[in-house]
Amino acid sequence: SNHGKLIDFNFDYIILPIIAKIFIGNYNRYFIESGVYYSYLNRFTANQGGDDLTPDFTSWINNDYGIIIGVGIDLQVSDEIIMVINLRNNLGLQNISSVPVHNDGKIQNNSLELVFSIGLLDL
Repeated sequence: SNHGKLIDFNFDYIILPIIAKIFIGNYNRYFIESGVYYSYLNRFTANQGGDDLTPDFTSWINNDYGIIIGVGIDLQVSDEIIMVINLRNNLGLQNISSVPVHNDGKIQNNSLELVFSIGLLDL
């Protein structure tokens, strides 16, 4: 029996972010970022103890939108290479449930991302 076991929900979204960065501090290495995003639910799965429960959870709204906030740092690794590390929070504003939620509540997305990227500087 799966009674009492946690259900593992997996939402796979295609996300379009629009982000502005403001550089602060010495040598413009540190930055804060803010913006908005739109996302589309590409795929959803639900599993409990190895059992596929996806057909039991079909009441999701495919479109989501929200705000983005984050902080980061640009690290110059060499004369030509820069590494960027940032921590970003995507906070959903849309109720993604198409059915009523207990106590007039909402189900909203919230994701925390740790991003590493490497780029080449203009020579």
